Amino acid sequence: MLQSPMGEQIEQAVWLDFSMSNNEAKYEVILVGLNLALALIATKVESRSDSQIVVGQIQREYEVRDECMARYFALVDAQMKKVERWLIRCIP
Repeated sequence: MLQSPMGEQIEQAVWLDFSMSNNEAKYEVILVGLNLALALIATKVESRSDSQIVVGQIQREYEVRDECMARYFALVDAQMKKVERWLIRCIP
């Protein structure tokens, strides 16, 4: 879900029709949300994920060891650089 500073909300459903790990799916969802925010010309983005590993990797607290996860990390990192401010939080 995207929420504007005025509280307007946009919900987005995502169907991933290919096999992947749980953490790869978390990266996919973050990418979809970030791409949607960029399409709406957002300059400040706050993301939330329940994956401590993915959030830790994006925050550079955890090392990205897996080759596939490294590709996802690179995609997210490239998109993050397109916004003025980016914040990601881990939620329980």
